[in-house]
Amino acid sequence: MERLAGDSMIKNNNGFTLVEVLTAISLLALVFLMASSIYFLMEKQWNLQLDQVQDQSNMRLAMNVLTKALRSADHVDFPDNHTMIINNNDVYQFNAAHDSLEKNGQTIVNGLSNVTFTPGENKVTIKITGENAKGNGKETLMTSIYIERE
Repeated sequence: MERLAGDSMIKNNNGFTLVEVLTAISLLALVFLMASSIYFLMEKQWNLQLDQVQDQSNMRLAMNVLTKALRSADHVDFPDNHTMIINNNDVYQFNAAHDSLEKNGQTIVNGLSNVTFTPGENKVTIKITGENAKGNGKETLMTSIYIERE
């Protein structure tokens, strides 16, 4: 048997070259960077939406409490635009220092920018304002309750 001169050096193809390893690491790092960027963007959006839902929920809760109290009242007084007295007993008042709606001095809803009562001839308009989730504007919820006069 004759041997060729090149046969004595058999190539070993069992591993990866340094260029292949570096290319694979670079591609994996790029994929990880894109995935983490998308994750953090989605987390930021999730938190923003969660804050917005909480703000709107606070406004709806305040509106529900006030309309329920107003509809069940026999007598209503409005000493100012931010105070409503039901049956000479329960005082609903907006506390601007704490951004809250209070009943007889106890906080019942937080996170409100303003609550105003506008009495009319046969109706009361309630307007509740809150900061939007981004903090760069206001959201308003308003309703009018018609009152039967005796």
